[in-house]
Amino acid sequence: MVLDSLELNKHPRHNDDDINKTMNLIWDVPFAPLAYPCFHFITDTTKPKPAAHFVGDSFIWGWWDQPIIQGLFSNREIWYYDKEIFPETFTKVKATREVNLREAIERQNFVVLLTVGSGSGNPGFGVIDRLYVEYDTSATNPIRIIEKSIYSSPEWLAAEQKKATERKIPLEEMVRTDAINLFNEELYKKK
Repeated sequence: MVLDSLELNKHPRHNDDDINKTMNLIWDVPFAPLAYPCFHFITDTTKPKPAAHFVGDSFIWGWWDQPIIQGLFSNREIWYYDKEIFPETFTKVKATREVNLREAIERQNFVVLLTVGSGSGNPGFGVIDRLYVEYDTSATNPIRIIEKSIYSSPEWLAAEQKKATERKIPLEEMVRTDAINLFNEELYKKK
C-alpha cells in the first residue's frame, strides 16, 4: 500500500458523517477539514495475498470503503459483530452461527479483531469465547458435554444418524456440528 497524498475535504465521505445523518437536525453539523488518503497498491502477482478473518464493529466499514481489505487481502469476509457475514449479507442475510467456526478460521492466515472505543466490552463480540470452546480439549468443554449427551441418548443419537445419512456426512461430524450449534444458540441468547 503506497500513500500518494492526503486530500483535505470539508465534506465527510463514506460513513464519516453517520452520526450527523441520524441526529435529524434542521442543519448539518459543521465539520473541520478531514484528511482522506489517496493511495494505491503494488501487487506482486507471483505471491498470494494473505487471507484474514475480520470480526468488527461499524468501523470495519472504513477499511471496506477505502478499499483496504480488498487491496491487501485475498478474501473479503467480514463477521459484523460476530453475527452477520459480509459481503454475502448484502444480498441475503447469512449468520455467523450458520458456518463451521473451525473451518472458517483455519482457512485464514490470521484473524483481525476491530473494536473501536469500548465496543461491547467483549473484544471480538463473542467469537473469542466460541473459539476457546472450539479448541479446548478438556472434558469440561461445553461442546464436548453436549456431544456426550447426544451419544448417551438413543433417541437423540438416532435423529443425528438420520440427519448424517441425509446429508451424506459421518455421524461424528453431524454430532459435532449440532453440539456447536446448540452451544452457539445459548451464547447468542446471553447477548
